[in-house]
Amino acid sequence: QLPSAGDPQEENETLRQENEALRRRLAEAQQANEALTTGQIDAVLDAEHGVPLLLRLAQEALRESEEMYRAIMTAADEGVVTLDANMVATFANERIASMLGYTVPEMIGHSVLEFVDASAREKTLQGLERSRQGVRERRDLPLRRKDGVVLWASLTSSPLLDRDGRFAGSLGMVTDITERKRTEAELRLQSAALNAAANTIVITDRNGIIVWINQAFSTLTGYSASEAIGQNSGALVNSGAHDQAFFKKLWDTIIAGKVWSGEVTNRRKNGTLYPEKMNITPIQDARGEITHFVGVKWDLTEERRLQAQFLQSQKMEAVGRLAGGVAHDFNNLLTVILGYSDILLQSLEPGHQYDAMLEVRRAGERAAGLTRQLLAFSRKQTLIPEVLELGEVVSGLSTMVERLIGEEIKVSVVDSPELGRVKADRGQVEQVVMNLAINARDAMPKGGSLTFELRNVELDESYTAAHAEVEPGPYVLLAISDTGTGMDAEIQKRIFEPFFTTKEAGKGTGLGLSTVYGIVHQSGGAISVSSEPGHGTTFKIYLPRFEGDAPVMREDSGGHPKLAAETGTVLVVEDEVAIRQLTNLILQEAGYTVLLAESPVAAERIASSHPGPIHLLLTDVVMPGMRGPELAERVIRLRPDLRVLYISGYTDDAIAHHGFLVAGSAFLQKPFAHHRLKQKIREVLSAPSTGLPLP
Repeated sequence: QLPSAGDPQEENETLRQENEALRRRLAEAQQANEALTTGQIDAVLDAEHGVPLLLRLAQEALRESEEMYRAIMTAADEGVVTLDANMVATFANERIASMLGYTVPEMIGHSVLEFVDASAREKTLQGLERSRQGVRERRDLPLRRKDGVVLWASLTSSPLLDRDGRFAGSLGMVTDITERKRTEAELRLQSAALNAAANTIVITDRNGIIVWINQAFSTLTGYSASEAIGQNSGALVNSGAHDQAFFKKLWDTIIAGKVWSGEVTNRRKNGTLYPEKMNITPIQDARGEITHFVGVKWDLTEERRLQAQFLQSQKMEAVGRLAGGVAHDFNNLLTVILGYSDILLQSLEPGHQYDAMLEVRRAGERAAGLTRQLLAFSRKQTLIPEVLELGEVVSGLSTMVERLIGEEIKVSVVDSPELGRVKADRGQVEQVVMNLAINARDAMPKGGSLTFELRNVELDESYTAAHAEVEPGPYVLLAISDTGTGMDAEIQKRIFEPFFTTKEAGKGTGLGLSTVYGIVHQSGGAISVSSEPGHGTTFKIYLPRFEGDAPVMREDSGGHPKLAAETGTVLVVEDEVAIRQLTNLILQEAGYTVLLAESPVAAERIASSHPGPIHLLLTDVVMPGMRGPELAERVIRLRPDLRVLYISGYTDDAIAHHGFLVAGSAFLQKPFAHHRLKQKIREVLSAPSTGLPLP
């Protein structure tokens, strides 16, 4: 109540009293608040209504707070669970219950260990122990649903304390991370797969800066991940082999969102160059914008090497076919030339004409030698294989080699103990050794050393993959090494080609190494060369190791069976008119009865209609319409006691398997001399009858 106007003294007194009352009430309120705060009193009552004013307000605030807290926990996207000090659930929200396939009441009052997979219970106990110690942590653990399915969860655990600061339980916030774990596992698998891939894989940003490489990239280029990541991919391996136009076209393609494919030549860390095939694919985000590029590349070095080897093999095969065909036809001509030369020489008296004809025959013999070398290269020569101790063969030749190459060159033979045996033609093996020894001599004009080394080896698939003509397995290695002038890489590529030579004109035909090549390959082996200019040359010859029990063949003692007289009937089958007439002349002069057939059909007709005996079938191997062995098989059905002698400019697969004669088949190589033909016929007719081995 305000004082009346006009009495200032009364007004001042009234204001003073009211201010004093307010100060007292404020002090009382402060005291009551302090007492409530410290727990000295439980409430402040309204004297008029008897209502606890401050306690009611505090309870309402607490209740509202609890309701809000419960609503938040219940509606949370994360699973929420509270545990007491004994790990028993005291609260669970709908999210955690739904996550595990339970209802909330089914979870309350149960130990948390009932919801953890057995594999993680020990770690769960350890985590709860840390929570007792006041540690707040996050960890991943497997939970087991009510239906038994295991899911992965991320758990954030916080300790709960009572009013006195003692451990009262824990609060767990749980997030289902099963899908994330699956995705992480897939990413780890993908990363491991990409890193283990044999092909080079590199990922760059849209500016070409490397952000990831796999192990194959490091293996191929020599750059580690730390060296490559952050570098421009093009600059890192650029060899300088491609111009700006090349890279502009590449960049224009990938920046337009297209895949670029092509071959490039790149550079390793050590500076060496290598060819590779490359696909570059743009990676786009959800908006279709290019963010990265993925390059998948593979080294073409081995492919190029195999391709070059295949082309070389094809070239050698083509040349071999040509050489073999030429040699075969030329041998037919030489047979006629040498045959009639012998006839004329027998009829001429010594003098100029005799000497001239003798020179013709000598020229024919030299030509026959060249054709034999061509046949060796083309692998169509006649081989008579026998089981050999290769060390004995080489040791037996060493004295001859020493005399041949001179005293300035030291010859040594290194023979391994228990050296395996080989099955090959002794004469051809000796020819290989002598040819290589002569080449070594020519490469050491001032002297040096020549070493023959023999040992057992096993050729694995890595070697045979690069030498398709041989199979993996046991071999005997003959390595022939000299200390001569050596050869560069370009010469090494061509040394086995026929007529290729580095010697001066007139010093060699260029058929020596091609002959060696043919003999080795026809014997089922392989030959390689390693050489550097000024550092000598090594030829390595691999011949299949013979594992059978056949006896080792030794040199012929010189004894021969007693030959029958030159009588009997010979059926000659030859499609070349000149050779047929020459053979007829030679055999008639020798005393044989000769039946001539220009074709296999004619031979069958004669064999079936001739009234008398036929003792020998003399047939060419390769003829139009029918091969010699097939003809022999047919004629023998008509005349079981018939003997067979094959003649040819080369042996074809009709009577040979990979160049080897069928065991027991009699064969005479064209061109042949008069006496050699007659001698071979006598041998066949006088040999004990064992039955004809038919192919």
